[in-house]
Amino acid sequence: QSIYRFRGADMESYLSARRATDGRHYTLTGNYRSTPALVAAVNHLFTHAETQPQGAFGYKEAADNPVPFVPVQAQGKARRLLLRNILDETVDAWADVPALTCWVLPSAEVHSAGEFESILAEHTASAIAQRLNQGQAGHCVFESESGAVQPLAPQDIAVLVSKGTQAASIQRALNRRGIKSVFLSDRHRLFTSPEAADVYRWLLAMAEPQQLGRVRAALGSAALCRSWTQLDALRDDELLDIEVARFVRYGQLWQTRGVLAAIYQLLHDYAVPAALLAVPFAVSSGERRLTNVLHLADWAQNEQAQLAGRDALLQRFAVALNTARDAEQELRLEQDEHLVQIMTIHSAKGLQYPVVYLPFLPLIQGDNS
Repeated sequence: QSIYRFRGADMESYLSARRATDGRHYTLTGNYRSTPALVAAVNHLFTHAETQPQGAFGYKEAADNPVPFVPVQAQGKARRLLLRNILDETVDAWADVPALTCWVLPSAEVHSAGEFESILAEHTASAIAQRLNQGQAGHCVFESESGAVQPLAPQDIAVLVSKGTQAASIQRALNRRGIKSVFLSDRHRLFTSPEAADVYRWLLAMAEPQQLGRVRAALGSAALCRSWTQLDALRDDELLDIEVARFVRYGQLWQTRGVLAAIYQLLHDYAVPAALLAVPFAVSSGERRLTNVLHLADWAQNEQAQLAGRDALLQRFAVALNTARDAEQELRLEQDEHLVQIMTIHSAKGLQYPVVYLPFLPLIQGDNS
């Protein structure tokens, strides 16, 4: 779990585990999501960074580097983004748009964080407007492996930010250029996920395990990954009693050690992480679903610290679900318009977009973030 910094993970835990397993390490060598051009660009950038005295990630000491950058091979689809040369009308020339572009802004003046944020937002919006104009004119297109072409459109573009104020800056800059966008907030995305309803069912069953309908609903939740055979077996009263006893224990854990401990015990007992990660990639990846569950568990723990009793937490959870559903209806109408997508880096984990802008990377957060 040391990869989850939002849960207080630290590098020392990883380094300790790495030392303890020396000689038994495995490395993933293939990237199945990104295009070959993007993989090559990232390899080039970080291989160069690896030559620096402290390595790419700042942990290199002399000949020892416990956190090296390891280049990978591209196993993804060979989709290309092409730009037509319109300066020379005598040729019909197309060139690949660079897979990775880094902007270097003038630093002659020292700007406040707010001014710098505004400059970055305006620059990004102008770049997006230029690309969309090229796409609309048929001069910027995607080419698939089969040779089929499709013009670049607003819904192909995602802008990743760190917080809501940055999203607002981008939206204002895009609006000034007549480009519509939608901000997909972390909270909205989390509580409209199927996992939110599943975790809520778990908590209802923990709170009242004597209500057999609640226990059955919890066991039937998609995130628990129970098979139809396992669920059908619950018609046997003895097997159902075993499951009820588990939820009684979770309820007791909730009372004595907190809701996070109760949810984690459930995840362990039903081997939920392994089950989710083993599900074939379909509508939503197992990694994304597991991340949602862990985020919801943390949210519940944080809310519980501010509330009096389990009923108050269940009520807060129900309100969050209902509010998110109402917002989802409005959001669906907006998304039907094919808008530029804006979301936080945090909520983008596990998602994929053809073209991604990260305008605010220079605005580094403090060490306590």
